[in-house]
Amino acid sequence: MKKLPIGLQNFKRIIEDGYLYVDKTRQIYELLDKGVLYFLSRPRRFGKSLLLTTLRYIFDGRKDLFEGLYIAEQTDYDWKQHPVLKFNFAIASNVNLEENISYILKDYAREYRVEIPDKDIGLQLKFLIKQITKKHNSVVVLIDEYDKPIVDFLTEPEKAKANRAILKAFFSPLKDLDSEDLLRFLFITGVSKFSKVSLFSDLNNLKDLTLSAGSIDLLGITHDELLAYFDGYIEPAASALNMTNEELLEGVKLWYNGYSYNGKTTLYNPFSLLNFFYEFSFDNFWFATGTPTFLVETIRDTYINPQDLEEVKVDRGFFDKFSLEALGMPGLLFQTGYLTIKRVERRGYRTNYFLGYPNIEVYNAFTHYLLQAFTYKEYSIVGSALIRMQDGLEEGDL
Repeated sequence: MKKLPIGLQNFKRIIEDGYLYVDKTRQIYELLDKGVLYFLSRPRRFGKSLLLTTLRYIFDGRKDLFEGLYIAEQTDYDWKQHPVLKFNFAIASNVNLEENISYILKDYAREYRVEIPDKDIGLQLKFLIKQITKKHNSVVVLIDEYDKPIVDFLTEPEKAKANRAILKAFFSPLKDLDSEDLLRFLFITGVSKFSKVSLFSDLNNLKDLTLSAGSIDLLGITHDELLAYFDGYIEPAASALNMTNEELLEGVKLWYNGYSYNGKTTLYNPFSLLNFFYEFSFDNFWFATGTPTFLVETIRDTYINPQDLEEVKVDRGFFDKFSLEALGMPGLLFQTGYLTIKRVERRGYRTNYFLGYPNIEVYNAFTHYLLQAFTYKEYSIVGSALIRMQDGLEEGDL
């Protein structure tokens, strides 16, 4: 059994140190073959950062790292090396966003030994890419967690709007650079999509992969992948929990499967799945990495009935109409992974989507935090009350 890469997001380290890697290079190869400019929204801890480092080493020409993986067997892929500019706005959002972005751009300028202006991050990015392409091939730009500087300040609207303006200035030159054939590839990821329209208005040829058929299983783990890659872990886990293999798989499916972006293909949360096979325990692994205080308090303070969130009916336009000025709770819950597409209903030319909680982990933990928010009681009191309620129901003691 290979080691489980819990918390690891660097493709090179995972491969070289013998960690388990679920091969997603078929999907990546198809994206490389079909387009150049992409955007993808997925919940936290779903593999976005690992995807970007995988792309980085593909464009570094490191075919040796991909031995035995799908993309290495494709004879028509040339493994041509390109300069890669990777930005992680989860880090850049700290303290002064504009200064941090400028520092990163100047650091790349020193690395590639080119000159860029001192001010205006949009101009700095434009000059950086133009100067690099004079010495090297066209440039690859990878942007991780583009929305972090906005999401972190949802409770401070003015700060969120100021950061949005800074990001818009940063993204604005990218369309012209693409039209001049200076960009080989652009991939932008984030949790949310609510600020996409205003931030990327100049990039009107950016392909949104969020609900695209070609990216349904680009991130997350399918049931077939679970059986293929985690086969060696199933029996030890079942033995530790005193279950049969079939009982274990059914439990894991109920707890951690259920995420879907087309209502058909369901996905396991990678972070929860890895932690389950490490701990051999059913627990709220993903939910515990980020308590949604803002979300549950907003549900309470705006008098949203939590039962109404168990099935939310929306149309296709719902997924494209998020804005910082009008935060819709179902939209935020979908983007952040607390709701997912449970089924799709097509009637003639109209398509309806039905949203609901993806699995037991999210349902149980979210219900717990909602009870805290509505009762103003601390975690331990709510937890004890839930246990007593469950025991009473099981014993028939209403």
